[in-house]
Amino acid sequence: MLAYVGSGTLHLDEGRRLGRAPLSGFYPRWLELHRALAGAHRAGEIALRRPADLRLRIPLRDLRVVEARPQWPAFEVCWRAGAGLRREVFAPPGRLFGTTVPAHAARHAEVVRALFRDLASRSLRVRLAPGWTSHPDVPWQPVASLPPSRGITASSYRRPADDPFVAARPARLLGSLRDWFASSPTRPYALMAQEVALTASHVYARFPDGRMARVPRRALRARLGGVHEDATYVFGARTRLALGWRRGGCAVRGAFDRQLERASSGARHASWTRRRVRRAAPRRAGLQNGVTASPL
Repeated sequence: MLAYVGSGTLHLDEGRRLGRAPLSGFYPRWLELHRALAGAHRAGEIALRRPADLRLRIPLRDLRVVEARPQWPAFEVCWRAGAGLRREVFAPPGRLFGTTVPAHAARHAEVVRALFRDLASRSLRVRLAPGWTSHPDVPWQPVASLPPSRGITASSYRRPADDPFVAARPARLLGSLRDWFASSPTRPYALMAQEVALTASHVYARFPDGRMARVPRRALRARLGGVHEDATYVFGARTRLALGWRRGGCAVRGAFDRQLERASSGARHASWTRRRVRRAAPRRAGLQNGVTASPL
């Protein structure tokens, strides 16, 4: 992924035309990008010679929305084109949701984060939705065992008083078979939790290969999937936990959904408060200067 902002224009190229060893990076200066393209072209790595050869050139005055999509590390750009609007999603090719991160996907994510930082530093009439770019990577932390539920007694495990047990999702044989048939490249079977234990601070999961790990519960960011279908919960920028739908409900999914709803309500309230403060600021300034607003 190549990105460059300069001369009132946003230049983008996802790398499909760059060759077998595509150049990747965010270049804040034209000269740096020009040198990188020229050097790679002389080495025979890419077919482009100069910044003007990049596939997409968007005037900043026409830019409307830059949004990080829920699926890491994709992002979407919306701009005015003629009498209408044009949208395009940029995402690296290949399988991105395994236990290891492909190098080209990690570089793509770095470019997107740099692009959002650059656009936020400019005085533009553009709606920026940073999404996953504003969240750090939160990897799974290996653990030796899962905490027992309320109905299980285990003298070898003592749960801290500040980390009470919340809910559990026990393993089911038929559920595991269903997950295997429902797996896909975007929802690999290796990342489908067979058993989940939820405490006040962490999410514990046991995966099909037998490994057990946990992730901080506060890092929960989004949910992919409808109410009556398989759901994938995203922690931090890219860590995923896939939970299949179960008839009769699931206590863990219910707890996750309530947590996301509370976070969404809090964000809406904060946004509404900021709008009220901005609207009230000119009136307060006028009253301090002895100016009162009168109706027409």
